[in-house]
Amino acid sequence: MRALDKPCNDQRYCPHPQTLSHQRAREAQSNNDATQSKLYLQIVPLRVNNMPDLFPRHPSVVPEDLKRYARAMRASMPDAEALLWSLLRNRRLANAKFRRQHVIAPYIVDFYCAEHRLVIELDGGQHSEQQDYDQRRDAFLEQKNITVLRFWNHQMLNETEAVLEEIYRICVNRDHASNGRIA
Repeated sequence: MRALDKPCNDQRYCPHPQTLSHQRAREAQSNNDATQSKLYLQIVPLRVNNMPDLFPRHPSVVPEDLKRYARAMRASMPDAEALLWSLLRNRRLANAKFRRQHVIAPYIVDFYCAEHRLVIELDGGQHSEQQDYDQRRDAFLEQKNITVLRFWNHQMLNETEAVLEEIYRICVNRDHASNGRIA
C-alpha cells in the first residue's frame, strides 16, 4: 500500500480530502481489513438525480497503436516538420503552446495548439493522392471546432516567413476574439 493510500492518523497533516470514504478507509484499517480499505479508497463519481457527473471525466483513452505510431512519427520527422517544430516549440510563436504529432482520435495531426484550437498540417507529395482522406479528416476536426491550416512541405522550406506570418495571424486573431475584441 502506498503512503497516499493509507488513511492518516494525524488529521492536521492529512493530504487526503476528508470524505466519507476516507473515514471508512480509516475504520477498515483499524479492523486490519486491507481489502475493504482498498475498496473504499476508490473514487466514485457523484450523481444526483440522474444529473451528469460533478467531477470531469478523464478524456477517452487513446488506443495504444495510435500512441506508438505517433511516437514513431515524432522520432522521424521530415525536414519541413523539423524546421517548423524548431520555430514553434517552447511558445516561440505568439506565446502559443504547440504539440507535435498529437493524437486527436482517430487521427494524428502534425501540430496542435489546444489554447487556440488550431491544427497545422504540412503535406508532402503523397497528400495529392489522398485528398478524400484529408477532406474527411478536416471535416471531422472542424466539427470539433478546430481550425486546420495546411501548407506544402516546399512552401514551409522556401517561404518560411509567410507560413509563420499566417500562423501568427490566426493565433493573434483567436486571442483577440477570445478576449471579446475583434481583430
